[in-house]
Amino acid sequence: MSAAHLLAIMAAGDLAVELWRAEGACAMAKDAYIARVRKFESQFGDVPHNAPSDDPDRLAMNQFTRARYESFTDARKKVYSLRSRLRRACEKAARASASTKRGAA
Repeated sequence: MSAAHLLAIMAAGDLAVELWRAEGACAMAKDAYIARVRKFESQFGDVPHNAPSDDPDRLAMNQFTRARYESFTDARKKVYSLRSRLRRACEKAARASASTKRGAA
């Protein structure tokens, strides 16, 4: 196993742990957002899911939940980014492994 291959595997492992943590944070952010929506609905009544975006009730709920929704979408973006980075790191490790095997043959 070459040093490049070992470093690529270690980088992929680090990214995998980071992704695992980000997925947990994303789940918590989603739960916080849903709890905020439920709090709004318990205080002001249900907002139909098919209500138009310019509906006053929908606008009020969006304002009430904005911070939690933005935290949730930021967490989803981070998870997506980490998945892409992990995929590329795994591809790099696979290429390093293949080049090591070709050199040994």
